[in-house]
Amino acid sequence: MRVSAQIEVIPCKVCGDKSSGVHYGVITCEGCKGFFRRSQSSIVNYQCPRQKNCIVDRVNRNRCQYCRLKKCIELGMSRDAVKFGRMSKKQREKVEDEVRMHKQLAEASGLGYHIYGDYSPPPSHNYIFDQSMYGHYPSGTSTPVNGYPIAMPATPVTPMPQNMYGANPSVATGSHYVAHQATGGSFPSPQVPEEDVVSRVISSFDQQHLDYRTNNAVCEVDPETFSRLDRADGWELFSLQLDPLVKTIIEFAKCVDGFMNLPQETQIQLLKGSVFELCLIFAAMYYNMDTHAVCGERGTIPFACVVTEDVDEMNLINEIHGTLHDIVALQPNTSELALMAAGLLLEQATTSSSSSNGQGDPSTLATAELLKTALHQSMVARTGCMDTTITRIQDVEQKIRQTARLHQEALTKFRLSDPRASEKLPDLYKELFTADRLSPTI
Repeated sequence: MRVSAQIEVIPCKVCGDKSSGVHYGVITCEGCKGFFRRSQSSIVNYQCPRQKNCIVDRVNRNRCQYCRLKKCIELGMSRDAVKFGRMSKKQREKVEDEVRMHKQLAEASGLGYHIYGDYSPPPSHNYIFDQSMYGHYPSGTSTPVNGYPIAMPATPVTPMPQNMYGANPSVATGSHYVAHQATGGSFPSPQVPEEDVVSRVISSFDQQHLDYRTNNAVCEVDPETFSRLDRADGWELFSLQLDPLVKTIIEFAKCVDGFMNLPQETQIQLLKGSVFELCLIFAAMYYNMDTHAVCGERGTIPFACVVTEDVDEMNLINEIHGTLHDIVALQPNTSELALMAAGLLLEQATTSSSSSNGQGDPSTLATAELLKTALHQSMVARTGCMDTTITRIQDVEQKIRQTARLHQEALTKFRLSDPRASEKLPDLYKELFTADRLSPTI
């Protein structure tokens, strides 16, 4: 096997884009090769505007030069590194094993090497969706969120440019697919290539995040505020912070293949069953493992400042903290967070009572399985350890479900103990987190 000719099967170690070979001692794409060369050809003084732990992937790699160079160096990139042809036998064997692993993984998944093929998005479209349960906020507006920089305007997703996709292409992409939009704005899973399903989920997730950072201001919050709140005020502030994120997730869900093809009642049940789970995934993008805090662009909320005398509520706070920590510890890129979020959303369809046969819509379940496989393939491609990585993903997803259940239980307890205070909670928040939500599948 000529490894040098097949090494592009392995994605860029820095950003996950399609690699072009070994550059400065590390398998990278042309973009990261050029970036590292420029950083070494002159004196640079990059600065990180945040916590020096920015996500470096295909979407975000140009946003922080400091963290990108830091990752290059940590991976072993060096001007003095030997070229591939002069690698030691042990190094070559290691690369050969990794190439074989990528091929076996792709063959086992049945997705081939084009799971992240080129994608031509359809025109921006106002999806037909009954807004009766979402009529509590005006379309096109958003509420500033204190400390959680994830609030989004409720607008249709605009397809991102091809070079902004957050996909993690593990091999060359040669096929060019065009998604065919069905009547009513939905995308039936059996009629579109698998590559398009994955790409659309990723681009929708990226677009939600990008739109916020471009268009929305974040209000400053004094972290000590949380330690001075009584129980009712604490729930009100928590729900107000979560409310814009919930609206963002609703918009994201509308662009997940299979979701819009379900009956409206089932769509509502899926959102009730998974919206808090998806909130945790979105919030993980702003969690700092070093400071144990959710870090906004202009505000930080340390978990140590969030206290309550209620045992169940304190347990919920600790579980949210632990879950965010575990998600970030997986070191997922934004593409993988997108796949995890969409997979958890559609997974609820397996237990939907609205299904005619009690087993869920077949095409929706197939899409959920496709997204799960794509997530596993992407993360295993970066870590090189199939069994351990998949087990860690499953453990984190189970913890996400458990934390969502604790949130439901704590909220129900609060509403029963103080009905008048609970009426201050946002209407959308109360409507989604009612006691009849689906029980997540373990």
